[in-house]
Amino acid sequence: MIILQENTNMSPEMPAPAFSLKGMKRAFYIFVTINVIIAITALILFFGGETMGNYNVPGITNPWYLVIMYVAFGIINYFSSKKATKFIRETADPAKRFSQYESFYKRKTIANAFACATTLVLFIITGKYTFLYLLGIQMIIPVMLYPRKKMLSALFEKDQVQFS
Repeated sequence: MIILQENTNMSPEMPAPAFSLKGMKRAFYIFVTINVIIAITALILFFGGETMGNYNVPGITNPWYLVIMYVAFGIINYFSSKKATKFIRETADPAKRFSQYESFYKRKTIANAFACATTLVLFIITGKYTFLYLLGIQMIIPVMLYPRKKMLSALFEKDQVQFS
């Protein structure tokens, strides 16, 4: 009887929850595919000379206003992303936290693909190389957005979780 009491007081450790990164990786690969298509389109337009921009009239479209607008949207996006990840971190249930972050990640990749497409459209309309350079910088983003276990470990800093 004493042995039974000792066994009932001992609680077996719960296995760490395991989360699959498959959905996030699929969103990442779709994002990369869209960016590659956009980059190929930009290169074809660049080397083919098919932009609609008017090169002869100075000051018709000042690309720096649009670049400053891009920077402003980037700053707004940064602070809203920081606020969203803070809210996600404060969620108590690890499964719900992962689900919320996966949804946030997919929205983030869609927004970045939309930003690349917008940059391509602005390059086509204005014919300014500034947007081509900005598009080149935006092609670096996929390297930082790849869903890694290390990236998600900050989200689950207190909980013991596994990723597959």
